[in-house]
Amino acid sequence: MTAATVTHRDVSEAQTRHAAAWERCCEALEAELDRQRRVLELCKEQGRAARARDIESLESATRELVGLMERVVQAEHARHAAVRAVVEAYGLDEASQNLSGLVGLAPAPWHDRLKQCQREFKTVVRSTQRVVGANRRYLRHGARATDRLLAELFGRHDQAGAYTRDGAEQAKAPSEAALLNTAG
Repeated sequence: MTAATVTHRDVSEAQTRHAAAWERCCEALEAELDRQRRVLELCKEQGRAARARDIESLESATRELVGLMERVVQAEHARHAAVRAVVEAYGLDEASQNLSGLVGLAPAPWHDRLKQCQREFKTVVRSTQRVVGANRRYLRHGARATDRLLAELFGRHDQAGAYTRDGAEQAKAPSEAALLNTAG
């Protein structure tokens, strides 16, 4: 009878440990999802500020994003420890040590929480990639326009290193601003 009681207690303790591990895992992943949502919002803010030519807001969003990314890195250790506790408790093979593997293994109610996290991670990451891509294209377009404007102002029409038909180097345009030449 004592052996049966000990076994029952051991099973109960193991279930409690597993439940605590699943809870920590869900909490860590949900916290990371919240951080990634904030990353998306900050990237959107950067884009709005860039398009509005609001340098102060752009710098503010960038500073906040840098700080947030530092917190993401700091939280990584705790998140890995929470996931590792589940992996070790269930002896997951290396191929299953990802969110899909955890979702497939998780009992209720953690299964539903992890599945929801997985769906939202996919949505947030895709949205962030789209926003970052749009911001990058906008900023590159602006940089090219600025380069062209500066070339026009300073008379450098992409002639640096250009050659004439006979192979001689073309004369370089004067480096004074075109506006000064005409305005005196």
